[in-house]
Amino acid sequence: MISRRNYISITIMMAMVFFLFLFSGAAKVALSHYEINEYDFDRSGFSAVSFAELDHPTEGTMLYLGASDEMEQMAKQWCTYRRYQLDTEVGEDTTYAMVLVDGASLEEDEIGTLLEFQQNRIPLVFGSLPSVAMLQSHTELANLLGIATIQKESIKLSGMTLYDGFLVGGKVIYEARTKEEKKQQDLDLTIPWFILNSGSKVYMDGILPKGYDDTDAAYKPPVIWCYRSGENTVFAVNSDFMNSDIGLGMLTAMESDLYDCYVYPVINTQNLVALNYPTFADENSEKLREVYSRDSAAVLRDLVWPGIAAVSAHNHSYPSVCLAPKYNYKTAGAPNGEALAYYQQLLREQHGEAGISLDYAGDITLEEKLAEDGLFYKQHAKDYRMLFAYVKDLDPRETAEALDNAGYSDIIAMLSDYDPNRNMVDAVDGKQILQITNNGSSHTYREDLRTKSFQTVLGYSVIGQDFSEILYPQSKEDQWEKVFDRFSRYTNTYWQDYNYFDETTVTEAARRCNRYMQLEYDVEDDGDRILITTDATEANPAYFMVRLGSKSIRKMEGGSYTRIDDGQYLIKATDATVSIDYRNKSQLTFWR
Repeated sequence: MISRRNYISITIMMAMVFFLFLFSGAAKVALSHYEINEYDFDRSGFSAVSFAELDHPTEGTMLYLGASDEMEQMAKQWCTYRRYQLDTEVGEDTTYAMVLVDGASLEEDEIGTLLEFQQNRIPLVFGSLPSVAMLQSHTELANLLGIATIQKESIKLSGMTLYDGFLVGGKVIYEARTKEEKKQQDLDLTIPWFILNSGSKVYMDGILPKGYDDTDAAYKPPVIWCYRSGENTVFAVNSDFMNSDIGLGMLTAMESDLYDCYVYPVINTQNLVALNYPTFADENSEKLREVYSRDSAAVLRDLVWPGIAAVSAHNHSYPSVCLAPKYNYKTAGAPNGEALAYYQQLLREQHGEAGISLDYAGDITLEEKLAEDGLFYKQHAKDYRMLFAYVKDLDPRETAEALDNAGYSDIIAMLSDYDPNRNMVDAVDGKQILQITNNGSSHTYREDLRTKSFQTVLGYSVIGQDFSEILYPQSKEDQWEKVFDRFSRYTNTYWQDYNYFDETTVTEAARRCNRYMQLEYDVEDDGDRILITTDATEANPAYFMVRLGSKSIRKMEGGSYTRIDDGQYLIKATDATVSIDYRNKSQLTFWR
C-alpha cells in the first residue's frame, strides 16, 4: 500500500507527463505550419515561355532523310532539347553536324548522297537499316555501315544486352526468363544477323536462342553499333528504337561519342506523384467494404498512405499528391474538409507537396468542377497555395485558360499524361508543362529503355500512380495489394539506377524545367580544361551532363560533380564560371 504523499507525487508526475505530451503535439502542429506550402516562392520573377518562343543560338543543323513520321517527330524533339535546327531536304551550302537516315525507306538514288556525306566526314546515323536485299545488291552501302557478312536474313533473339557507357543507367540484360519477366518483354526480337568489320563498337547486341554454339556466340547479332573508318563515323540501329522517343537518348549518346568532351544542360529532377489522391468524399464504399472491410476514407488513410510513405522513404523522395475533393461527381457525397488538414500534416512530415487534380468522373463540365472544388479549397485550405495541377490528357492551352478564369491563378505548372507527340517539358500561357514519364505500376522493357532515354537527354522522370483505380477496382489487378506490389517493386528496383539525380516535388521540378529551357550558357574546351559560362549562382544553380569518354575529372571549381559512370558526370554549377580539369585514364574498350 502506498502512502498518500507518494500517491500525490505519482499523480502530479503523471499529469505533468500527460500535459508535456499534449503540449508537444500541439506545439508540433503550431510550429510546423502544416497549412502552408513549404515550396511556395516569390513568383514575380517566374516566367514560363514555350520552346517555340525562345530564341537560343543553334548548336548546329541536323538533316533527316526518310519517310518515317515517327522518326522525324523524334528528331524534332531531340533538336528542340539540344538546340539544333532540323532540315528535311538537302541544302546546297549547308554544313550538317549529323545526318539521320531512315534506312528502311532509302531509295537507290540516295545512296550516292550518303557516300558523299561520308567523304565529307559528316557523321551518319541510320535510325533503321536498309533491307537485306538492298545491302546484298549494294556492297558500297554495306561497307558504309561496317557490315562484312550477312550471317542470316532473320533471326529470333532470346533477348538483348545494352552495355555500359551508352545510355545513363548502366548495363541491362533484356531477356525474359521468368513468368513475370515475360510480361515485360515487348521488344521486337526478330532482326537480321550481321557480322561487322573490325573497327566497329557495339553498344547493344542480341542474345542468341538455345541451339547456337560458342563460335556463334562470339559474333552475336549487333543491334546498335558505331563503325569508324579513318575519320568517318557511321552509327546504326538494327531495330525500331528510333521510331519512338527511345531514340532521344540514343542520339545524345551517339553525338557524345563524336567528341572527346561533350557537355549539355539537363533538368536534374525525379518526381514521385500520387494522382487523384487523396479524395475526401465517401465513394464506392459498398464495394470497398466488400474487398477491404473498410470505407473509402479508411482505405486511402490506412492502406494507401503507408504504402506511398514507404516507397518515398525507400527512394529518399518527396511525394507530390494531386488532391481530388471527390472523384465521381455523379454519386459521391460532400467532401470531408477535416481530412484535408490530416493529410497536410502527413505531407509536411514527408516534405511533400499538394496540388490539384482535374481528372474526374460524372456529368459536369471542367468549369463546374473547378468552381465546386474552389469553394472546398477556400474553406479548408485557404492558406495553402496550390501551385500545380494534374490535367490528365486535356488540351494544355484550353486548360490553362480554364484555370485562370476559375481563379486558380497560383497554378504555375500542369502535369499531363505521357504523349509521345509532345515535348516532355514545355510551357503555355505562362504555365510550365511537365509530362509523366512512367506509370508507377507498369514496367516493360521498352518503358525501361524509354526511361533511360529521358534520363540521358534530360535527366528527368516523373513516376505517376493513379489511385482512382483503387477506389473503383475493375478487377483483382486493381486491388491495392496487387497495385502496391507492382508500384513498390518497380519503383524501388528500377529507380535506383538514377539515384544521382535530385528528388524533388512537382513545383521544384517546374522551376528546374523553366531554368533548363531558358538557360544561356557557353562551353569551351582546350583539351585539358572545360570552361562553362552561365548565370548560375548558389541560390539558382544550373545542371549539366559531362561525358569525357576515356577521361576523368581531376578537379573542379565553381560547382560540384557526381560520377554517374566511367567518363560520365552530373555537374552542378553554382558560379558564373565553372572550371573542370580532366585527364586521361586507362580504360579497356571492346571493339569488333
